[in-house]
Amino acid sequence: MNESQADKNEISHKETKQVIQNGFGFILNKEEKSAILVNDYDNAKDPIIPRSFKYETEEFIVTSIADRAFEYSYQELYQFPLNSEIKSIGEYAFFASRIKSILIPSSVVRICKYALGNCHHLKKVDFAADSKLQIIEKGVFDNSSVEHLSIP
Repeated sequence: MNESQADKNEISHKETKQVIQNGFGFILNKEEKSAILVNDYDNAKDPIIPRSFKYETEEFIVTSIADRAFEYSYQELYQFPLNSEIKSIGEYAFFASRIKSILIPSSVVRICKYALGNCHHLKKVDFAADSKLQIIEKGVFDNSSVEHLSIP
């Protein structure tokens, strides 16, 4: 069993719940008080991906963007708060979306394969000055139209 299979098995044993908050779909990990962003249901203009949100009486920290969360999205911009705690951007997360630019939060340590692939409108990718990025997997920008890439 490889590392990612072990991670997925571990996640399946934890107490989880799927909810919609502020127009976004999340999978909650009640044990860790964390959330994985899985979809944008609202289609609000230039949505801000929250650092956290309250569900019932507890606060959940958004720690990752799921595989294919915004695939084929018509949004041109997704924004992150300065105090974002997102650690990973999943496989194909923004694949073939209409995103035009993105500022990757400093908290992101991994961008998974093809996360921004096939983004024909994507022109600008910036990383926060204090970026903790460690891993950019294969094909992250494949077939995209990036003209400006800034990695500190």
